[in-house]
Amino acid sequence: MAAATTTESRELSLLDKVELRIALADSEPKLQAALSTYLAPILLKLASEHLSVRNKVIAICQHVNSRITPQSIQLPVAALLKQFKDNPSTPLIRHFDLLYIHKGIIRLPTTELAALLPTLSAGIAKDAASSALHGASLFHFLLRSLSVAHLPLKGTPEDSTLRQTLGLSDSDAEFLSLWFGKVILLRATASTTSVPGVSQDEFSFLTLQGKPETWDAVKSGGLNLTETRSRVLAFLASGAFNSQERFLPALFASAEPASRIADVGEDMLKRALPNIDLDSQSLIGKLYDIYFSYYTSPEQNANHFVPAVRVPVRCKIINILGKSQISTTFPARIRRLAERDLTRDDEGLSPNDREVMKLRSALIAYLGFVSRRAVKTDLDVLAQPLIRSLQLYIEQQGEDARGGDLKSLRGSTYEIIGQLAAADRTVLLQKDLPLLRWLFQSLSEETDRDVVVSVDGALSATLRCFQGDLEHSTEDDLRLLLLRVMSEQSSNSRNLQYAVVRFANRCLAYSDVVARYLDFAALAAQASHDMAEEAKKGLDPYWYSMYQTTNDTDDVKLATRNNFPDFAELVKYVFEETRISALPMSTQAMAVQYARQALLWAALSSNGQTIEVNTEWERKLDLAALQDQKSRTSIRKYLHNLAWKEDERQALAMLWQTAVRGLLAEQQSTDRAQCARVVVELCTFCPPQILNDMSAYTTQLEVAIFANDIELRTLSAQAYGLLTARRLDASSVTFDSLLARVSSWNTAVGADVNKTHGSALALSSFVCHRLYLQQGDPVAQELVGKLLPHLLSILDKATDTLLNQASFVSIGMLCQYYVIDLSRIEEHLPFASLLDRFTKWAKAGNEKAIHALGYTAMVLDEETNKEKLDLLFDKLRELHEIRQAETQFAVGEALASAACGWESTALLPTLAMEGPPPSGPARQNTLALLLDRTLKDSMNTKPSLKKGAVIWLLCFVQFCGERSEVNDRLRKLQVAFKRCLTDRDELVQEAASRGLGLVYEKGDQDIQDELVRDLVGSFSSDRSNIAGTVSEDTELFEAGALPTGEGQSVTTYKVNNVQDIMSLASEVGDSSLVYRFMSLASNNAIWSSRAAFGRFGLSNVLSGSGVDGYLAANPKLYPKLFRYRFDPNPNVRRSMNDIWNALIKDTNATVNEHFVSIMEDLLQNILAREWRVRQASCAAIADLVQGRKLEQIMSYLDRVWSVCFKVLDDIKSSVRKAAADLSRVLIGILLRTLESNDASTESSKGMLRSVLPFLLSTQGLESSAKETQMVSIHTILEIIKKANGNAIRSFIPELVESLLGLLTSFEGEAVNYLHLNASKYGVTEQKIDEMRLTNIRGSPLMEAIERCLDLLDEDTMKALSTRLQSSMRSAVGMPSKVGCSRVLVSLSTRRNFLFQPYADNFLDTISRHCLKDRNEMVTSSYAASLGYIARSASDDAILKLAAHARKLYFESDDDKSRTIAGETVQAVAKYATDRFASLAAAFLPLVFTGRNDENTGVKQLFKETWDDNTGGSRAASLYLREIVALANENLTSKRWVIKHGAALAVAEATDAASAARSGGALSEAEAALIWPALKTALAEKSWEGKEKVLKAFSTFVTGGSAFWKTQKGLSVEIVKIALREAGRRNAEYKPHALTTLGDVAAVDDMPDMFEKTFQLVESTVGDMTDTQGDESLVDDL
Repeated sequence: MAAATTTESRELSLLDKVELRIALADSEPKLQAALSTYLAPILLKLASEHLSVRNKVIAICQHVNSRITPQSIQLPVAALLKQFKDNPSTPLIRHFDLLYIHKGIIRLPTTELAALLPTLSAGIAKDAASSALHGASLFHFLLRSLSVAHLPLKGTPEDSTLRQTLGLSDSDAEFLSLWFGKVILLRATASTTSVPGVSQDEFSFLTLQGKPETWDAVKSGGLNLTETRSRVLAFLASGAFNSQERFLPALFASAEPASRIADVGEDMLKRALPNIDLDSQSLIGKLYDIYFSYYTSPEQNANHFVPAVRVPVRCKIINILGKSQISTTFPARIRRLAERDLTRDDEGLSPNDREVMKLRSALIAYLGFVSRRAVKTDLDVLAQPLIRSLQLYIEQQGEDARGGDLKSLRGSTYEIIGQLAAADRTVLLQKDLPLLRWLFQSLSEETDRDVVVSVDGALSATLRCFQGDLEHSTEDDLRLLLLRVMSEQSSNSRNLQYAVVRFANRCLAYSDVVARYLDFAALAAQASHDMAEEAKKGLDPYWYSMYQTTNDTDDVKLATRNNFPDFAELVKYVFEETRISALPMSTQAMAVQYARQALLWAALSSNGQTIEVNTEWERKLDLAALQDQKSRTSIRKYLHNLAWKEDERQALAMLWQTAVRGLLAEQQSTDRAQCARVVVELCTFCPPQILNDMSAYTTQLEVAIFANDIELRTLSAQAYGLLTARRLDASSVTFDSLLARVSSWNTAVGADVNKTHGSALALSSFVCHRLYLQQGDPVAQELVGKLLPHLLSILDKATDTLLNQASFVSIGMLCQYYVIDLSRIEEHLPFASLLDRFTKWAKAGNEKAIHALGYTAMVLDEETNKEKLDLLFDKLRELHEIRQAETQFAVGEALASAACGWESTALLPTLAMEGPPPSGPARQNTLALLLDRTLKDSMNTKPSLKKGAVIWLLCFVQFCGERSEVNDRLRKLQVAFKRCLTDRDELVQEAASRGLGLVYEKGDQDIQDELVRDLVGSFSSDRSNIAGTVSEDTELFEAGALPTGEGQSVTTYKVNNVQDIMSLASEVGDSSLVYRFMSLASNNAIWSSRAAFGRFGLSNVLSGSGVDGYLAANPKLYPKLFRYRFDPNPNVRRSMNDIWNALIKDTNATVNEHFVSIMEDLLQNILAREWRVRQASCAAIADLVQGRKLEQIMSYLDRVWSVCFKVLDDIKSSVRKAAADLSRVLIGILLRTLESNDASTESSKGMLRSVLPFLLSTQGLESSAKETQMVSIHTILEIIKKANGNAIRSFIPELVESLLGLLTSFEGEAVNYLHLNASKYGVTEQKIDEMRLTNIRGSPLMEAIERCLDLLDEDTMKALSTRLQSSMRSAVGMPSKVGCSRVLVSLSTRRNFLFQPYADNFLDTISRHCLKDRNEMVTSSYAASLGYIARSASDDAILKLAAHARKLYFESDDDKSRTIAGETVQAVAKYATDRFASLAAAFLPLVFTGRNDENTGVKQLFKETWDDNTGGSRAASLYLREIVALANENLTSKRWVIKHGAALAVAEATDAASAARSGGALSEAEAALIWPALKTALAEKSWEGKEKVLKAFSTFVTGGSAFWKTQKGLSVEIVKIALREAGRRNAEYKPHALTTLGDVAAVDDMPDMFEKTFQLVESTVGDMTDTQGDESLVDDL
């Protein structure tokens, strides 16, 4: 107990002594010293166990509190803070420590305050965890210390070790990062319940338990929130924090409205993102929490609730989520995103609010990301609710949004709906298809073109969901919907109908009749070419199958789905009266044709015949119906079966009715003829019982017989004859009217000729087919007897072409069906005359006459009429002189018909009746005779006869191939065809190739083997096995097929052409190739005729030679042959490609193997002498480099670019074009490489290292060739636009420097001329410069520069600063100089964080080198850039700038320099207002002086600056000392304008100082300051404006008496000045001076000045009187 007492008494004693020391401190310094020593130890006694001691400490603290009220007394904050940290378990000590730290920290000098930062930072997380109150105070202290702390420069060693220097642990950094983010989110004026992103507890923490003065900078101890945020961001950007800790605060800062905060935050965010794992589940979850709201503790107390952040922050979060794949795995939150911010407004913001629009734009973009990247399971959950929200969003926008700024969002929304629907087809396949219906409705209602495209895209995205096997109910819903939409009328009908057709073609089966009807309806709409093409593809089974993407493996189901529609079902639906009548006749004709195809397809399928569905299906179907006997039989059998089925019979009737109606309609003749062909086919294939039903149409067909269109008339006549001939009551039909038309042929003119033509054809068709059905029919026989004389008379006497054609066709048909014979002909016309008439027209190229010759021969017996038959064949042979190839084929058909009669398959299409062919004179020897004669003709050297003979031989084999005569001569035919392969005529080659194919097909195995052996031998040996040799007249290759050494082409083989062949072999380096090419020359058709290759698979044979080792032994052939494949001559290209394809099976593997040799050859030849070689090399390189691995071509890129740019300036335009194509290929390769991800950054850098120096060199941008320059700049711009930032970053300094120079280089020469001669064209240079400035701002070069600036980092910024300063000094043209200034502005505003260390240097460079340019626009631009740069510059640099502006103003002799000074100061004031205000004392005196300049322009500049930055002229009193000092320095200037401006500034300053005080009195100090300058200003002789100085002098005298009365002799001096000024002789000045003299005289305590004043006034009045007297005298005189 005694010991305790002793301890207690000792502690009390010590405290008493300390208290005494404090009490005895009788001054503030002594008190401060005492507290510095004793305050912390005193507070430490609060840990004493004795209550009395603790009470004593508290009593001392009360005494101290009463003594430390003056703010000048500093407290030992550092010691208290250390004591606080050292006593974590003693709350009382920590409480009092904090109490005095609070009081003392605001009194600390900045150096001491900054020194507290390490102590405050270290362990702050632990301190806050022990007590939230203490943590809040410490954090507040840290913010205050941070506001004055000096942070090391970024990248320095001090910065990299700052975390260790401060002693920050990971938990400390995490704590500070959290609360720094809250500081950025804090709104100082907000209540505790309305701070987005900040809970009530957090708000209390940041405001020291809700103290409003915490963030009120005006209040004592309050912090400036904006400045604190700025310092917080600087601290976060330092080495004390890592990217993860910076991320959230940077994200919050980037969304701040203040640019100085947002710019730094944006920069920090860009730097942090590469190091952030955006696929971290916890991070993305945290971002979602911040976006919506969350609780900081599990208890979910209201004080712990963190509300959602502001809309701009949410925008930033959405953008981050859009870069994270893992963010798509939060379906519930994604759904909440859409429901909350797309369709609801929880914050009372207008939907058109800019921030809300940005949020929704970002959100829609993110939902698009989700629709593309989310996994199927998540999309299944998300699709339906998201689609519902997106639909609601579109509907809420209403009509106004359709044409406004929201249209892009609207369009994107539709696209996302389509993507989501495609991802989950169950959304689409709901009953009645509501979503699809809504999309079609939207397509109909939208008015903006871009939005319509988006809706169409959404519909396209849903297409595949309806493909494949749908449920029947869904298919029914889809049909009904499509039909309804197709019938709707709206402003977007074309888009609607196009979409309907696409759905019908892709989603409904090809066999679906509704889908096919929709195709016809689309064709009927005639809305657009695209829709018509889509509808036609829907009617084409090949294109339909191409569109299908179903995975259905059921072959039966697929066959059913892709088959033609059922004929009866199709006709009954499409040809239903209301539907078919709604279609125009042209579409009806197409429907008739399609129904006919469906009928034929069904008929062939019923007999097991199939036609492959490819691009040739339609032609094959027509040929089957026309020429194939089996197919025709199948069709007749099928229709015979249909005749006994009621539905099918009705369908045939409907088809017949529509076809006849189309035949008779007033429409295009092609459509009518199409219908007529269908009627003819029906008449040909339908059984009699069906045709009898159609007999009623006979009368209607008579009308069509008289039509003006010849094709329609011919077809109608054929149909009429068939229909009447097959009628059961044919004998009751009268033909008198038709016969009358024929009999009156000689009087027919105009339209009557057409009627005569149709009548003759109709009667001939009838009698031929009737007599075929019923031989000896009396009606027909009688009609023949009446008709034949008229036909022969027309042939013999008529001159009209049409009438003669009628006779050719009719007589030929009568002979073909053996209705007449030679005797009946000769009754009316001699046979020789008949042949002469036929031959005359045949030689004119009339194919009908040629066929008539062949048909006439059919009635001649080969034994009894041999001479006449030989004469007829001679007539046909004479037709070889006709040049048209088609005519020779007609001759061949005629010969085949004459030789074989109805055994010739050429006649099969003309047999329209079921049954055996008509019988006539037998043919036993004729075919053999004609074959032998034609084989002999094929060896004739006469080209025309040889051509005709080979075509006739082809026809014999084609149409008479089943006869033994042909089979017996197959070897001879083979030899003849092989011989003709060497012919110069390409048609002969093709015919011979086709003939060999037919021989190969018809021959036995020996013939086939021999033919293959001959053909293979012609390629594999030096001696041709194919008949034919090379002679002087033999063409080696097709014209232009092989290039010569002189850039020409080989045409014929003569002596001088041998050198051409040898030069090609010499290039390869293999002389044996001469013989190989000679061998080829004998068989050039093998090389030039693709038919030969395709027919016999010679590619495989020839490629075997490479396998055998020839090509392996001669690798030099590859580079040469590769190059020739791209020769400018198309024939050369074709030939060489055929050779290449034949020799080389795997092009890619071969090229890869010989890549080096091919590339070296091309690089060598691209600069060759021959332009063809240069052009071919360009094209070959372009092909060679595409699709190759980058490693394979990297080593050649610089050489390829180099030679490419050289040939870009080639003298030949086609070579320049090829080089331009090559450059585009190279650019594409480069850009694709640069766009790749970071994994290939090294490859990208390597490519740029190769390409960019070249592009920037004299071979690229600096080339004299305009084409080269344009390609170079285009390439550079694309590189900058597409390149990965990491790849291009190191090249940015050089790129920016070059692009700035290009701004001038690429300005049109006309602009410079106009600028120099502006006055001639009535414009000013200023106006032209303004237009030039506008062009620069919108230039793609400036866009590229801005992109470069966005990619800067510290290292490249350092390099760029040097290059940019160099450009500023060396730039020549106005565009480049203005571009430099814009770069500086951009750096100052968008990249301020990087630019700040260099701002001082650029201020200095501009002020010394750029402000005195001759072009005013340049100086103005640089001056404006100074203002932006000043934001980042140091105070010293800005002060230097102010000094430079003063120097420009006061030391220059011209107005321009003063203007520049005004623009400079104005720019700083306008664009760096806060810096200008902080250093106003350096600028405002000059501004004040300048506003009194004599030059109006200069004066206005300074006046605007003064007015914008001060409260008026009275503000001059605040800077009176500086203004007067500056003016006083220049009152003695040698330049009058400066001297006068300074004087006026003194005057105005005097007036301002006087006006600032009540009563106008000047203080003694002010008067003492003004008087020397005012006296100097008055000393000068009078000048215009000096009266203002006099007025100021008067103000000084009347208001400054307190000063001049105390100054000995000053009153006398004032009187002298007043009298001196009043005595000046300037008449305009003198009244003002006298007024001032009166003012001075009126002042009390002035020396006596009456006498001198009187004398002066008297003298002045006298002078005035004398002047008036002189004037009166003059008047009297």
